[in-house]
Amino acid sequence: MFAILAGVCGVSSLSAVAAESASYGAPVFTDIKLMTLRDSVIHAFSHDPSIAQMISQVGIGQALIDEAESAWQPQIGLQSGFGGANGRLPNEDENYTDKTYGVTLTQLVYDFGKTQNNILQQRNIKQSYIYALQQTMSDVAKKTAKTYLLIKRYGALKRAAEEGVRSLRTVERIAKVRAQSGLSSSSDYLQAQSRIASMQSQVEQFYTQRETAVAQLEVLTGVRSKNYSDPPLALNEQSMHVATIDYSAIAAVKKAMAESEAASKVIEKNKAGYLPTIKLQAGRTRYENKNDPYWDNQVYLNLDVPLYTGGAVSARVAQAVGAKESAEQSINKVKFDVMTNASTALSNYEGSRSNHIVSTRQVNIAKQARSVYLDEYKLSRRSVNDLITVEQDLYQSHLALLNAEFDGWDAAVEYASTIDGLVDVLDIHAVEETESLPNI
Repeated sequence: MFAILAGVCGVSSLSAVAAESASYGAPVFTDIKLMTLRDSVIHAFSHDPSIAQMISQVGIGQALIDEAESAWQPQIGLQSGFGGANGRLPNEDENYTDKTYGVTLTQLVYDFGKTQNNILQQRNIKQSYIYALQQTMSDVAKKTAKTYLLIKRYGALKRAAEEGVRSLRTVERIAKVRAQSGLSSSSDYLQAQSRIASMQSQVEQFYTQRETAVAQLEVLTGVRSKNYSDPPLALNEQSMHVATIDYSAIAAVKKAMAESEAASKVIEKNKAGYLPTIKLQAGRTRYENKNDPYWDNQVYLNLDVPLYTGGAVSARVAQAVGAKESAEQSINKVKFDVMTNASTALSNYEGSRSNHIVSTRQVNIAKQARSVYLDEYKLSRRSVNDLITVEQDLYQSHLALLNAEFDGWDAAVEYASTIDGLVDVLDIHAVEETESLPNI
């Protein structure tokens, strides 16, 4: 993931990307013939406004660093004044006016860590924004991948239902022939038609669910496709071991750690509030009056020593210590959440594999039973109910097999996303120049 963000180095480029990505009007979709899971995630990175928002946040973080570092730069200002008075003073008329103008220079010499710790704090805050951007990209990739899998799931279920309709039509034709020949009741034919109608309603249901998922993916990616390729095998081939998770590579953990470091710098900065601040100040001022205009030049070293602040400094230190402790607990909580989610995803994946094996066996048994029942029905040794029932068993077993397969894909996406490995599994870290990833 971090390789994608290696170019995050300046405010101007970040702002340009955010401005370009944040321009949203009426939906405009790009039409393509074939979409892959990897392509859909890359398009989502370019299209999702939450990523543009986080890019802008990183730009704000850089501006905060620049502001903190500016404290070490000379502060130059101009001053002027104009006024008058009415009175009798030596060497002055009864009515007189004064004008003053000049330049002032202030240079921070040393403040015992206040400014330096503030700079380090802002750098850690910016780093936390970068990790938050990574986390947002991971969330977008997960949402996009899960939507993509819904398209593939409902498409497969629709085809299974259509296959079930075709099988029932075979039963319908046989029942019709037997009824016309007087070998069975006409109710067999009507019963088969009833089951076909029920199965066709499921075809329409799966079609609607697939179209809904397609519409959602179009909104996420800004791309409309006619075909969607199968998920990459790399999803199921990834290493899934909760005990070997590298927490230091997970964006949410790194973000919490950066926030903890920022809190540490706040403590040091606030503790320095007990210590003096040394500044060099200089000024050159021109005083204009009627009888004695002159320049006033000043250079002096200013020492600001806080003797008593009413407890404000100690209160700020206590707040910073509390924020530091809270940030440390956030690190533990994030790690706990990662472990919990990864364990759940791994358990679901293993369960789906077991269900796939069982469902495969059920499909094979149902196919054998269908062949036997069909022969026995033709010999009037089975009723049409038996034949329809075994077709229904085969259909349900087929649905269970497909759901187990896609449950496995879904769990694999969940696991990879939890450990921030989804973009690596999809090989998105090696993006070509022609692909539409934000140039950040």
